[in-house]
Amino acid sequence: MKISSDNPYLKQIEIVLPRLLSLFDQNQISKTLGIGDRIFWGWKTIDFANANYQGIMHGLALIAKHNICPFNLDKKIIVKRIVNMINSIHKIIHKNGSLDEAFPYENSFCVTSLVAYDLLSTIEILENDLSEQQIETAKNISHDLIKFIIKNDENHGIISNHLATAVAALFKYHKLI
Repeated sequence: MKISSDNPYLKQIEIVLPRLLSLFDQNQISKTLGIGDRIFWGWKTIDFANANYQGIMHGLALIAKHNICPFNLDKKIIVKRIVNMINSIHKIIHKNGSLDEAFPYENSFCVTSLVAYDLLSTIEILENDLSEQQIETAKNISHDLIKFIIKNDENHGIISNHLATAVAALFKYHKLI
């Protein structure tokens, strides 16, 4: 798909992308490489990572796929950052397959569903840009997230966007795996 240079989203990508990328730890020797919660990894004012940030991989995958990386960023650089984001999920996932958002050991149904959907979408979008090992790692992470979604219910109430996100993740999982 060719995106025209008069596309209004290109300017927004150019404005927002530096801020989004700065949220993620890129120190290659850091234990938090690829984690997107700067308050956790950078400022260390909380002792758990908000996993919502990992979902940014989906948007970055679209930018890479359509080759609309601003600032002459090489597509390979964006893909490498996405791989770091994927690999870091195993650092913040609980044994039960859940992720947190607002407080430690929250076991957030919604955030787990969101990240599962974004991870599966990223695998689908970048299937030709990721190695077999990278795809296998991402799929293994998605297995754990999906198991949590299947075994648990949304316990905040009947919140349609949480339930819809879980259904979308389950559908995408069934389609890809």
